[in-house]
Amino acid sequence: MADTKRTQTEILALLADNVSGDISEQDIRDSVVSARANQGGGWAFYTEGTAITQGTAQAITASTRTKLLNDGLGGATHAGQIQDMIVPWSSDKLNVELNCAYNVRVTFKGEIASGAAGQYFTIELDIGGAIGVTWSATIVFAKGTSIEHAFEFSIPLFARSTFVANGGEFYITPSVNMDLWDARVLVGRVYQPDN
Repeated sequence: MADTKRTQTEILALLADNVSGDISEQDIRDSVVSARANQGGGWAFYTEGTAITQGTAQAITASTRTKLLNDGLGGATHAGQIQDMIVPWSSDKLNVELNCAYNVRVTFKGEIASGAAGQYFTIELDIGGAIGVTWSATIVFAKGTSIEHAFEFSIPLFARSTFVANGGEFYITPSVNMDLWDARVLVGRVYQPDN
C-alpha cells in the first residue's frame, strides 16, 4: 500500500490511545511520511542549459522589459532535494504551492558597453493577474561600462492563488543596452502548511 501524507489531526486520530490495538504498520508509515513532509523544507538550484556566457550573453535593449532566461537544464542544476514539492522552476518561470513560503535567490552577471555614469536596471518578479509585479529592485552599474558586474538578489516570498495559478517570471528593464549571462536560481521552500 502506498504511504499517505496526512494532516496533524488525521495522524492524531490514527494514533489514538490504541486500547483496541487498531494502529497498523501502515498507520505508522503514514505518520513517518507525514512528519517528514510537513517539515516544509526542500530546495532546488537551476542553471541555464544553453551556453549563455559573456560571449553569447542575453542582450537586453535599453528601456525594453525583457524576461530573464534560465531554462534550468544546465549541468550544475540540482533538483534532488525538492522532496514532495512541485518542480519549482521550469520554462524560465517560478512555480509555487498554495500558502507555502519560499526564499528565492537569483544571481547573474552583466555589463553595459556604453552610457554615462549612473546607468541602471530594474528587476521585477511578475505573477500576472490583477497583482502583477510583487517585488522589484533598481540596481546601478557601479563599476561603469565594459566591466563585468555580479548581481545577487534574495527574495522572501509567500504564495497565494494568483501566484499559484500564473507562476512568477523575472523581468529586467535596463536604462541602456545590457548583456546578461550565467543566470542561476535557487528556490528554497521554508514553510508548508499542515493542510
